[in-house]
Amino acid sequence: FHTRSLLERCVEGSGQVHQLREQYRMHPSIAFVVSNLFYAGRLLTPQSVCVARKAVESRAMIWMDVNGREAAPERSYMNASEVSACAGVCASLRERVK
Repeated sequence: FHTRSLLERCVEGSGQVHQLREQYRMHPSIAFVVSNLFYAGRLLTPQSVCVARKAVESRAMIWMDVNGREAAPERSYMNASEVSACAGVCASLRERVK
């Protein structure tokens, strides 16, 4: 059991901090917010990623209203209704990309 995250232990062990410069996974609109909030505007999204993501995604994110309640069956809280809704969205997206 550790009291510090793996990242903290790696930084402490090496004495160096490396910062991500380019990202390829987030929608460019979300990456822009993350870049400005946490990277002082230095996190960039390559133009090819911007073009590809915007060609297939009309929106950076959507909000879904899901009924259900949080429960902590183990140590962490979860909402089974939200899990089910997310799994359904993922299945739909998978079908769309086939």
